Amino acid sequence: ILWQIWNVLWSIFWGVGLAVQLQVSYSLGKGNYRKSKLSMFVGVTLSLMLGVVFGLCAIVLPSHYSALFSNDQFVVSEVVKVAPVYGVVLFCETMVQSGAAILLASGKPTITMCVSLASKWLIGLPAAVLFAFHTHWAEGLFGIWMGLAIGGGANALTLLILLTTTNWQHASIEAQQRSEKKKQQANNTAAQQSTQTNNDEQANQQQQEEHDNTTIQ
Repeated sequence: ILWQIWNVLWSIFWGVGLAVQLQVSYSLGKGNYRKSKLSMFVGVTLSLMLGVVFGLCAIVLPSHYSALFSNDQFVVSEVVKVAPVYGVVLFCETMVQSGAAILLASGKPTITMCVSLASKWLIGLPAAVLFAFHTHWAEGLFGIWMGLAIGGGANALTLLILLTTTNWQHASIEAQQRSEKKKQQANNTAAQQSTQTNNDEQANQQQQEEHDNTTIQ
């Protein structure tokens, strides 16, 4: 139940992050770093609002959305038990998707990947194993989601720190330099292909002339 709801909501979080990423990258490429910074602020604010709404709904209405999938009282009780930490996970994930998308737009894919890997695998996974299998108060499903909440919280906090310390003017200059470099590479490739085509045509023409001269002789 929780995972199905997670998948549906994740698509919404991802869609918001993608829209913000496109706007930020476009503004940076145009050299308008103020607009890219404003887009970042709007995206983070929207994600914050969505996280609060979905998180509160997950915490307050567990019996209602669990009833859509099952009438088993044991299943419903487990969902109700996990609901508080589940809401925290949803809130963190909204911030993670938005923050990661903005960092990717600013040309920092390596940093984004490292933060995500460290948060999920070095923090979240060990915490989930610890709580789910080595504690009595959070064992089982609650402990797994507790680990996901800790990993997601670390991920979101790190991404927000990186975003607030980003020099957007410098990021805009770097984006323009990358764009110019790609254009130059494309022009060089096109010029090489054109030169190669001309050389091939000249070689074919010479071969044809030699063939015609041989035929005449």
